[in-house]
Amino acid sequence: LYNKATTERLIRDFLRDTDIAAMHALLIIDIDNFKLVNDRLGHMYGDVVLATLAQCLMPIFRVNDVIGRIGGDEFFVFMKNISSENIAFTKAETICGLFRRTYCENNVSCQISASIGIAIFPSHGVGFEALYNNADSALYVAKAGGRDSCKVYDPNIHANDTSSWAEIETSEMPQHEL
Repeated sequence: LYNKATTERLIRDFLRDTDIAAMHALLIIDIDNFKLVNDRLGHMYGDVVLATLAQCLMPIFRVNDVIGRIGGDEFFVFMKNISSENIAFTKAETICGLFRRTYCENNVSCQISASIGIAIFPSHGVGFEALYNNADSALYVAKAGGRDSCKVYDPNIHANDTSSWAEIETSEMPQHEL
């Protein structure tokens, strides 16, 4: 995965040269309850969990998409040249299913999931900052609404009004152990 600086640079460079008629998606993925993994199982174990989750992301996306870690437990995915918003929703739903896991070590367990905010180019912004801010706003709503969900940015909805956001339902998946 790319680091934060490289991820941002690649996305900015691409957006600067892209056609306004094209459609792209920025996903911000935040791991729910990751602090518990570090606190209960240790930071070394947390590093293994992050590496495992990163490996789960790679095969979901195309080679030309940009995937990077932007912080402790957050990832960016920038999907280039998608044919519909539904493709971004489907990918986000897949990520939620893959990240919904329970990790166990020495009779201590921690359950994690993913909250994802999605912004679509050009309808939610044409520059990196606008897409980032709008995907981040959608992520905040996903977290405020109970986590383990995906939200798409809606300019008509305020971040504290979670009742009007369209949620991608994620089915219960069996819990996995590392």
